[in-house]
This record gives sequence, structure tokens and C-alpha cells, in this order.
Amino acid sequence: MRFTLFALLGTMLVVVPIHAHHGYSAFERENTVTIEGSIEEIKYMNPHSILILKTADAQTYTVEWLSLQQLRRAGISYDTLRIGDHVVLSGAPARDPAVPKMSIVRNLKRTSDGWNWPAPAPLHK
Repeated sequence: MRFTLFALLGTMLVVVPIHAHHGYSAFERENTVTIEGSIEEIKYMNPHSILILKTADAQTYTVEWLSLQQLRRAGISYDTLRIGDHVVLSGAPARDPAVPKMSIVRNLKRTSDGWNWPAPAPLHK
């Protein structure tokens, strides 16, 4: 009986996917800030892709963006954004103002050609 119970529990651990994700308590979700700068580095990974952004005043921001699957669904590929692209981002700032970090990105715009994420909704007539 014990063996059956342990075997069943062990099987459940293997079969049931575990989804771990951090919360957003380190960010002011109710506030939005906008930063502008050039992309220094892009890390495409899960659970979040990371953009490293350098502003005109030489401040370096770490920006948590979407997961790989969310990027694919949004039509964003590995070459959509490139190192050196000048962008304007809006999102939730870190609660600690000394931490140059952003998450919950609400808008990202490349200034060179006006590419925008999320894409504006089409106008309905």
C-alpha cells in the first residue's frame, strides 16, 4: 500500500507541470514611467526576456519584457529589435527609486522607424 501511494505521488510530480513565477511586488504596478535610450543588450529567455537600456544620462536600466512564447505570439522575432536601437519604453518602475529597473512594459516604440509594441488597434468604421 505504501509503495503504491509513493508511486502515485511520484508520478504526479512528473506528470503535473509546475509553473513558478515571481510576483510583481518589487514594482509600482499602479504607476507608469517612460524611459528613453539605446538597447545595450537583449536576452531572449524565460520567464522574461530582458532588455538592457542605456539612457542619455548614462543610466543603465534593466527591463523585464515578455516570455519567449508571448513574443512569438506578438509577432516579435529575434531580429525585431537590435543592439543600438533607440527606443522609448513605458512601464512599471521599481518601488525602490535607486533600482533602475522596469517591468510590466505597456509600450515600446523604436524611434528610427516608428515601430510600436503593442501595435495600435485598427480603427473601426
